Amino acid sequence: MEHYEKYGVLLEHSPDWAVRERGFDSQGMGDCITRSCKTKNIKYLDVCAGLLKERKRWPDALQDRYAPFIATNRIDWEWSKLMYWFEIRETKKLRPQGGMTRDPFVYFFSSCAENGVAEFYKDVTVPFLVNRRKLKVWREYLLTGNPKALRTYEYLELRSLTFALKYYVVDLITARADGARSERVWAALADYDLELSDKDGFESDNKKNRREATERAVNYMKLKDVGI
Repeated sequence: MEHYEKYGVLLEHSPDWAVRERGFDSQGMGDCITRSCKTKNIKYLDVCAGLLKERKRWPDALQDRYAPFIATNRIDWEWSKLMYWFEIRETKKLRPQGGMTRDPFVYFFSSCAENGVAEFYKDVTVPFLVNRRKLKVWREYLLTGNPKALRTYEYLELRSLTFALKYYVVDLITARADGARSERVWAALADYDLELSDKDGFESDNKKNRREATERAVNYMKLKDVGI
């Protein structure tokens, strides 16, 4: 879908099924940090850093505008999904603004690393509930360059690639590999065979990710050979 910039982040119009399910066009605001950071454009990092520090998935302007359609907390969100499932209500609410997951942090840190701007993520911390060991050691390597942290991150990442994974998990792995410039993970991604249905183009997305991972690994090795 076509992206557009608003409130300092990238938004996109929701597909028809999402509008019917939620009762409004959320403009993909739940993934606005992820979408903005995926572009690797440095201009989005300041706004995204501010949101992550405040534990917010989207700007307050969007929260104020669509408040009636957004859950106030996790219980409210889960309850609305339950009522929607039993067809007691026609729509379900969007997750709360403070309902943080690992995705926006991963894409933010990866974009910061690729842009070489450590100052943006030094004071952006990850909430305890989503700060798993792999994310912790990966971020440590980005901040310190500690080779032990890199080895631990690669071990955990390569181990996870022995399992069948959903397309969005492969996207996260690719983002972490890009941030760490990990040849080992790039190579594993290039060989990874993910069996997915062709629904919503997920299969084609995965093939594109593998192809791009291969190209990154090859290009990196070429630069390394000439001493760059």
